[in-house]
Amino acid sequence: TDGSVSLAKPVEVVEDIDFGGLSLQEFINTRAPALRQPCDLTGNIRSSEEHENEKDKFEDLHRSILACDEVLQSVEVYLTSFQTDLGAVSAEIETLQNRSTALNTRLENRKIVEKLLGPAVEETSISPAIVRKISEEPMDESWIKALDELEKKSKIVEGKSKQGDSVKAVEEV
Repeated sequence: TDGSVSLAKPVEVVEDIDFGGLSLQEFINTRAPALRQPCDLTGNIRSSEEHENEKDKFEDLHRSILACDEVLQSVEVYLTSFQTDLGAVSAEIETLQNRSTALNTRLENRKIVEKLLGPAVEETSISPAIVRKISEEPMDESWIKALDELEKKSKIVEGKSKQGDSVKAVEEV
């Protein structure tokens, strides 16, 4: 009941065993070679050549299994390395996405500031050509036009400061 073998006495004991007219020793000696030969699952005796063929097949199978184990181990190492590399690439992609988002935000903010400040800067700034005409060229008709342009810009800045707009750049000018 618990899986162990029972060693109980047989119900009937055979006292007279027929060994075919042979003594027990003679019976064993005549049957011993057959008992020592390997049998297949059905109890048929196999030749040593069949046994060697079976042994070679099992050895080939064992070598094949070992070769497969080596290949699988190599594949496992490769896949582990690939997984590690994939994790690193994923982290880099995430970092690049974050940087891209930050750059897009900065670009949008810059566009908003440019849209708001562009007209004011354009209105109050003096072009390099006007500065060059006033400072480097001879006093002629174009020089007077450049001076008039400078005067217009100066009045605009003065007007902005008198309007009460608290603009730091206007206060500094």
